[in-house]
Amino acid sequence: MKNSEHTQRTDIKSPTIKTMMIPLSLCARVEEGANLHDAIAVLYDTHTRDLQSSYRSRAILVFNRENRIVGKIDPLDLIAGVEDGYRRIGDLKSISHMGFTREFMKMMIDSHRLWQDPLTDICRKAASRKVGDIMSKPGPEEFVEEEDSLAEAIHRLALGHLPFLIVKKDEKVTGILRMDDIFGRICDEIRRCEP
Repeated sequence: MKNSEHTQRTDIKSPTIKTMMIPLSLCARVEEGANLHDAIAVLYDTHTRDLQSSYRSRAILVFNRENRIVGKIDPLDLIAGVEDGYRRIGDLKSISHMGFTREFMKMMIDSHRLWQDPLTDICRKAASRKVGDIMSKPGPEEFVEEEDSLAEAIHRLALGHLPFLIVKKDEKVTGILRMDDIFGRICDEIRRCEP
């Protein structure tokens, strides 16, 4: 077998981070000074460009004026960003893995008056909230290099309960690797199996 044939077969059987990632050009990205309304408009514009995927991105990357990534907005950041009561609770991502009982959750909702009028002021809040105020700053575990192993990336996504990893090459962001795409690829492989 020729070397190029082996490479092609390996690429088909063994996807890499680079072949599975969403390139930065297809990612929703905003500056940290933008408001939440503008960020959501960018996210929906991104959906219209990403017609090849059956999964719609729920991630917004936040960059500073020097075009360096400074944060991200995922669904939890968005929800916390439009409900003022969550700011009094603290770090939602840390406490979300603690396994609270239903009764404790209800007590939190009542005592912090969460979602009393869920959508009443949402337009005003979206226009007044700055992306920089509601974004979360990605930790080192949320970055992966294009050339890292896909197995390591999947392990990070699974153990970290992360919706995506930020992909870099030579210290520059080149895209994201979404859990949804990994899930889709695994499902496709399973469907091809003979029981």
